[in-house]
Amino acid sequence: MITEYKVPSKSRYDVVVGWDPPLRTFFVKVYDLSIDDADEQFIVWEGSDPIHPIQDIERIKRIIYPYTNPPYLPPDIEKNLLLVSQAIA
Repeated sequence: MITEYKVPSKSRYDVVVGWDPPLRTFFVKVYDLSIDDADEQFIVWEGSDPIHPIQDIERIKRIIYPYTNPPYLPPDIEKNLLLVSQAIA
């Protein structure tokens, strides 16, 4: 089962990070809420390509940096991501 966490973000964005067991990768999704068309709000989806998986938390942090407020991954989410990736891997 895919695990997702919503990360505190700048008011304009929704940021979701998680672990995808079938692909064995972390992922990041970012939605730009300032765009009226809901179909166009999806602006970032990293980790969905099995050829370019996200294998470490540091890469997640680099991807979400421009969209989060404060610009970091909360420690509890980081810990949970690591635990779920190790338990399901």
